[in-house]
Amino acid sequence: MRCAIPLLLLSLLTPSVSEAQYAVTQGQTLSGLDNVLLAFAEPTGQIQATDLQSLYQSATLELRKVGIRIATDSTEVDMATDGVLNVTLWVTDAFSDEVSLRLDVEQLATLRRTGETLQMVTWFHEPARSAPNWRDV
Repeated sequence: MRCAIPLLLLSLLTPSVSEAQYAVTQGQTLSGLDNVLLAFAEPTGQIQATDLQSLYQSATLELRKVGIRIATDSTEVDMATDGVLNVTLWVTDAFSDEVSLRLDVEQLATLRRTGETLQMVTWFHEPARSAPNWRDV
């Protein structure tokens, strides 16, 4: 558990470019965002709710430290200027303590080809390697 919090925080604040990026500016982290709705997901159900709550609290603290406000619900988010920060955690193997992480930001973006405005992922980060054993480190 103690390793998961630094892994999450490092992923939020690291300017390194991960593999398979969409754009040259992909590595610019979350700069430019003032307000986000933080959405946690753990689809495998293998991480305890108390651990997820602790990760959520740590993430909100670190985001606030760098000046990003956390919306409490979707009505507080103006998708034209703000975004939804999705944090997805999952245990990669039922017989292992290895945890994987994906961060992505959803925002409104206008397609140049059609002029249509859609809510889509505009930034993502997937660390190249998962934490070796997030419960024991």
